[in-house]
Amino acid sequence: MRHLLWITVAALLGLGCEDKTPPVWDGDGLLQATAEGTSIRLAWPAAVDDALEEHEVLVDGERVATVDGAIREYLVEGLDDATTYELTVEAVDQAGNHSEPLHATATTADETGPHWIPGAALRVEGEPPPAPPAEGEPAAPEVERAAAVLEWDRAEDEGGVESYVVRRGEVDVATVNGLRHELGRPLDEGEREALFVVAVDAAGNESAPLRWRPGADEPAVATAEPGEAIAPEVDPTGTVPELPGVKLNPSQTAVIDRIRRMGLQGRGLARERLRLGMIQRTVVEDPNGETEPAE
Repeated sequence: MRHLLWITVAALLGLGCEDKTPPVWDGDGLLQATAEGTSIRLAWPAAVDDALEEHEVLVDGERVATVDGAIREYLVEGLDDATTYELTVEAVDQAGNHSEPLHATATTADETGPHWIPGAALRVEGEPPPAPPAEGEPAAPEVERAAAVLEWDRAEDEGGVESYVVRRGEVDVATVNGLRHELGRPLDEGEREALFVVAVDAAGNESAPLRWRPGADEPAVATAEPGEAIAPEVDPTGTVPELPGVKLNPSQTAVIDRIRRMGLQGRGLARERLRLGMIQRTVVEDPNGETEPAE
């Protein structure tokens, strides 16, 4: 009789009955994920359960936080920029039952600017105005100066470079998509040192400024990658020192001038020199008055 009474009381009190019912999401059960820079803010609906204990927050399948059952939002911080994450929230009751997971994806903001390739340089073609004469000395005669041209090496960005901005101090001079800008006039005094270029990505992030530096306009020493030939250096007279007597025609001289202006090296240098067959098609006069291609 006492045993039967104990079973009845236990049944009425729910003793010995294991809770196997998981929490259930109220309403549409949607997880909202909003990127805030390199953080993502989560918000979720209420979970229905008589003994709701907590919510678990997971990022790409790994638990990063556990919050009280009464809380229904969380800010995930310290994420990488320009990265897409999968976010998950599960409600857990006191018996350890997990609700159906709520999923959402969000991409953090791109906050990293482009970077310049190694050895990048800004080249400024155009002579600055002559320095004023010292006291008591006559002024130098005016010389017509050509309009300045700026050329620079490329920048790189995971999402791609959108444009390049030419600046003079805090003033935007031009925004271009390529690696060249014609100033349209000669340089002013001190302007070459004040000009610089920044690369901009689609998110508006800017690279470090690329400035002109002394020697940037001088041609670099020629270097070739395997399988590419490099033609000999030339002097201003148009003679190839390594091949005495080789003369350059006007087209080949133009190639030399371009090489000097742009400071080309490596593949670019090889392509420019071989583009017009500067060496292969040069004709050499021998002592007998006959001609043959230079080797």
